[in-house]
Amino acid sequence: AYLAEFETARGDMDSAVEVALQAIGDLPSFDSVDDLISNESLRGDVQDYLDGTYWDASDTFSDAQNDIWNLSYDQQLMWDSLKGLYDLQYVAQSQDWMLEEITNIRADIVAVTAAFEMLETKITDSNILKKIDEVLSIADKAETMLDGIQDDVTSGDVESKEMEQFWGDLDKLGRTIEPRVEKVLKYVEKSSINLSSADQSLLDAVEDLMQEDHGQCNNCGRLNDIYDQDTANYMGQYISDDMLNDLITQITSAVAESLMQYVDDEVSQKVLQAVLAHLDQFKKDKFGADFANDLLENQSTVLASMEEIDFDDTNTSAGLAQEVNELETLYDEMVELPMPDADLATEVSDYWTDVSTIINGTVEATEEEMTELVTEGQHWLAECVAAKYEYNLGLNDVPGPFDEGYDDTWYAGYVFEGLGDQWQGYKDANGELTYTYGAADTTLRAEALKMVLAALGYEESGSDGGSNWWAGWQSAGQSEGLTLASADLSQSVTRGEVFRLMFEATGMTGSAYQGYFPDVNSSVDYSPVEALYEAGMVTGDGDTGYARLNDTLNRAEVAALISRMMEWDETESFIDEDLVAYTDSGVSIASEEEGFWSNVLGFMSRMLSKLLPANLF
Repeated sequence: AYLAEFETARGDMDSAVEVALQAIGDLPSFDSVDDLISNESLRGDVQDYLDGTYWDASDTFSDAQNDIWNLSYDQQLMWDSLKGLYDLQYVAQSQDWMLEEITNIRADIVAVTAAFEMLETKITDSNILKKIDEVLSIADKAETMLDGIQDDVTSGDVESKEMEQFWGDLDKLGRTIEPRVEKVLKYVEKSSINLSSADQSLLDAVEDLMQEDHGQCNNCGRLNDIYDQDTANYMGQYISDDMLNDLITQITSAVAESLMQYVDDEVSQKVLQAVLAHLDQFKKDKFGADFANDLLENQSTVLASMEEIDFDDTNTSAGLAQEVNELETLYDEMVELPMPDADLATEVSDYWTDVSTIINGTVEATEEEMTELVTEGQHWLAECVAAKYEYNLGLNDVPGPFDEGYDDTWYAGYVFEGLGDQWQGYKDANGELTYTYGAADTTLRAEALKMVLAALGYEESGSDGGSNWWAGWQSAGQSEGLTLASADLSQSVTRGEVFRLMFEATGMTGSAYQGYFPDVNSSVDYSPVEALYEAGMVTGDGDTGYARLNDTLNRAEVAALISRMMEWDETESFIDEDLVAYTDSGVSIASEEEGFWSNVLGFMSRMLSKLLPANLF
């Protein structure tokens, strides 16, 4: 019903445009202004035209325009009506992109398979042969997976969520095979294998694949299909090809283009870049659906109000200079903060609108007004800081992605990745979160046990709320037969104990002693650390290459280990489940239908972008 109303309004607008064009053609003609001034009869004709034809056409156009704007104000109803079209548009556009990507990946798989089948006949190292076998096995399974995706895309009734799953699976395929390929290539580089020129050509082709630029968008045509030219050009500077689908599925064009109004502001650039850099994190369940898009929309709402304020031209007396400075300080602090909560963003936006009205208004601000603004601003600043913590976007002692120093703090990304669903930080005596992590603190056995089990999806069991907070985790660990769960959990954990914990909790298996670490011999517990080394979770320490099994480790180091463990676990799960099982979905979008929808959706997109508010969605 709503779409019918909107289509009627659009038809009225088309008719109004035709009337306006006809009215322009009916304007009495004259050669010059002098002719008009000297000809009283002509002046009368022009006046009659303005009073009649012109005003009738103008009223008709205004009425049609108002109908469309009135409909657009009911944003939720509009989105409910148009979301189906938005999903169809995404699927239709994604089909061609997906098929092109499948073709490229097939070519990559052929190159890798040819090179690794050649290496299989020339290498004798058992561990490297194992990696080669894994790569060839994954490549074989990937062909089946790609066949399934291609069948579904070309002949299936695909929905937007399924298309997002396809893109996610292609990303996982790359993350699964790339580290194994890299390890084999490094071995070949350091060894003295006898290779013919043809063999070397096969390896060169694989090395070219591995060295492709992932730091910049090489396929930005997809951006131009979704966003306007300026937005696409800007985003293309900061995203890589493997981020494209995350971007397109999470950030709508209206929100991106709305925020682009403020992109010349260093702060809004910082916010947008932080979101772009962490799209893969923001789509996690702990943030909820549409988090990145909602965050940017909230940010745009607040920036729109803050942009109106001019601290250099205030209507305040000299005696209120301190209050003005305090407001400017609040401004500088608040504009740096993310706005994850929509209601809070609205409140903050209203506050800065009030600030602008009072300090830049025509009536001089009073001392009472300024004092109230400062007090209220301090309140909203505290609320914004609290929201950052509550939404797992930062901690007191570890910078988050919107904070200075995040990229320069080696462990910040690891802590942020697990924040909220794997760990929360310390609590006070009342059990309330303090929003501190204690990155440099020595890790206790209890903390290591809880962090590893929570990361892998385990829950506490058999806890009666006794004197030790870790009782439930200890019980869960003992049920799984974990060695550490039977130790004194109040003591500091050693590196070797954490390695064994991860080894056992993930179900890894050991192999014959390899001697990867100078300080680990076959008489000690070598299996866990060597298995973790082969999985890419641990490396030797600095220049020495030592494993230091008996040393303690801090909470930052544990966060890094768990992050690598989860990446490995996700990869192994992907492989163990034969990558992805795909089946025919049934109904296809025929080529005629696809062409029809392409035209309809293109028309809708153009119409909405021209007629509706920039920040509608």
